Amino acid sequence: MCVTCGIGRFVTGDFHASLGWMGRIFNHHNVGNFPYFVEIAKSLHVLNSFELHDDSLESSVRSLYRNLKKKQNLHEYDRQLPRCLKPLPAITSHNELVDLLKGVRAKLIELEMERKINSAIATWLDGISWLESKIQSR
Repeated sequence: MCVTCGIGRFVTGDFHASLGWMGRIFNHHNVGNFPYFVEIAKSLHVLNSFELHDDSLESSVRSLYRNLKKKQNLHEYDRQLPRCLKPLPAITSHNELVDLLKGVRAKLIELEMERKINSAIATWLDGISWLESKIQSR
């Protein structure tokens, strides 16, 4: 339920509330029993941090990267997303950001065409649409 509420808040642009819902997932006493939801929550935390221009963006990306490296059945989408987002904290210009996001979008579209998108993150979040909205500055 927390994941659904967090995604709902993210989609409507209420990024602070979405972070709050992600915090509930991270602080849940049985969080270790639900790695699927932790993966989604960490991904959403990165996107919320990006949207809010939050100082925690770099640590959020590292945390997602570490979490995904622990997975035994890592999908190509799961490999590409953090690898592509890792440079985000160091980007300073809008043009650099747009170029990075276009590259990530192209890679995800390629994976989608090859039908290699079957991860938890992709199931809950439409990353390609989000990237398109950022490229178009929406």
